[in-house]
Amino acid sequence: MHLPAWLLTVGPVLAFVCGYLFKYLGSGLDALWASKRDQAARDAEYQRALRERRETFELDSLTRLGEALRALSESASDLHRERTREPVDGMDNPTAITAASATPYLQADDSARVAIELVLDDDLREQVRDAVDSLIDTCARVEPASTEQSEDEYMAAHREMVAARRAVSHRLREIYLAQDAEIEPRDRC
Repeated sequence: MHLPAWLLTVGPVLAFVCGYLFKYLGSGLDALWASKRDQAARDAEYQRALRERRETFELDSLTRLGEALRALSESASDLHRERTREPVDGMDNPTAITAASATPYLQADDSARVAIELVLDDDLREQVRDAVDSLIDTCARVEPASTEQSEDEYMAAHREMVAARRAVSHRLREIYLAQDAEIEPRDRC
């Protein structure tokens, strides 16, 4: 079989040019795929860093909130005990609250209210806010707290605060358990 002369002359050049084009297109496609892989890896890293930052913020906020709620519970309890103590001879108003006894309570109230606003979970924030408001309302009453009704109101507010503190602790555990589940066994120390 006899091939035309032009094919013998142009064929190798055409093969060379086609090979070069395929190699050039192939490397261009490889670069495009690598670029997409790199972008996907950067996006995944950004999302991971964002999630870690959010979790760190939430952990810090919930820890501060837990401490503020504990301080508020303790100072409210001290204030309540002071209001309900038995009259002492020579005192005009045994239920009067002194500025010294109210200061830790007011500071704890302020700290708790600031910490509440940093909670990311809307339901948890509302539950804690309601518990704090209930405790504050109960402790802020001016009338003598020696009545059984006021004692029942205080205990109800205290139980609500305990439930809120447990909810904060539960959320902290959820975050730590979620972080622990994300760490693969080979990544653990």
